[in-house]
Formats: sequence, C-alpha cells, structure tokens
Amino acid sequence: NGPPTEPAARVLDFYPAMCLRLWCRDDVFYTANIMDDLFDRNDTAILNNPVALGNEMADVEDCYRNVQMIAPKGIEIYKAELLAYPQLESTHRKHVLETAYLQATAKAEQKLFDALINWQADGRKLPTRVRTGLLDAIPLYDDAIKKHAAWVNLIYPLIPGRPVDPRRADLNQYGDALAQRRSGIEAMLSTDPSVKPDMSFLAAGVVER
Repeated sequence: NGPPTEPAARVLDFYPAMCLRLWCRDDVFYTANIMDDLFDRNDTAILNNPVALGNEMADVEDCYRNVQMIAPKGIEIYKAELLAYPQLESTHRKHVLETAYLQATAKAEQKLFDALINWQADGRKLPTRVRTGLLDAIPLYDDAIKKHAAWVNLIYPLIPGRPVDPRRADLNQYGDALAQRRSGIEAMLSTDPSVKPDMSFLAAGVVER
C-alpha cells in the first residue's frame, strides 16, 4: 500500500465535480418528468389534491435550488483541477460546459414550472402573472439552448469537408427539446383562451439520463 498513483489521484481530484454534475443532471431529468406528468399527461390525482400538489411543488423547487447551488461549485472544481492537470483539458472541458448547460436549463425549467403552477391555480387561463412568467422563461431557454450548443460543438464539432459524427444527433435531441419548450410557450401565449393548449412540448427530455 502507498499513496495513490498519479492517474488515481487525478480521478480522486475530479470525483467531487463529477458527482455534482451528475446530481444536476438527475435533478433536471426528475423535475422535467414531473412537469410533463402534471401538465401534459394531466395527473389529476395530484393536481386535484392540494396536499399532494404542494408536496410535489416543494420537491421540484428543492431540486431546482440544488442545481443552482451545486452547479457553480462543480464548475469551480473542474476549472481548478484543470489548472492542476492541463493534460486533461480535452476530457473535462466538456464537463464544464455540460454543467453550465444543466444549470441554465434548470433555471429556465423553474421559471416555466412556476408559471404553469400559476396557470393551474388560475383555472388554466392566462392572466398577467401567468403571461409574465411564460414570457420571462423564453430568454432563459434561449440561454440554455446556447449553452447546450456550446457543449455539443466542443464534443462533436462540425468540420467542413468531414462527415458529421452520428453521435452528435444523440446530444442534439436535448437541444431540440429545449427549442420545443420555447416554441410551446409561444404557442400557449398565442392560443385562443377557449382552446385547450397543446402541452405535448413538455414530453421530450431536455437532458440525457
């Protein structure tokens, strides 16, 4: 027995940041499913039960708060360790960008979730507070889409004259889902009040599992 070898030390030093990144991913995935269950699939067992809905809201808000707290710490650790291990730039710079995209996505999702909770409370109508919340979510999704693209472009860059890596599409599906969120919000805002809005834009996953 003895001190860890250099490769093992690298793994140990990056381990906290890796855990925080995956924690962010899990929380965003979990809350996105809840939002889809409530407002796309219309889980009336929860929506019509104030206690159950309150518990669900508290759980979701706790997850969003977690992401906003731990994502910056994860990025800070990654950057500090990359200074110590610059040879791992190609391995971990993508994790920095992924964590930033997860944080931006959680921020947008929280704004949308809060607006939809108000929408439910207001009889699924669009009074000022609901419209304001939905409108405020749009630039947050724009930011999340931008950060997602930066992450994907680092991993699978588009190089003129070379074929596109097929794995790029696997990650692009989450950017597409963010764009669907944005379009769905705009559609909600323009839908006639007498018409039930199409909430299927909540179905696609915005992060990988």
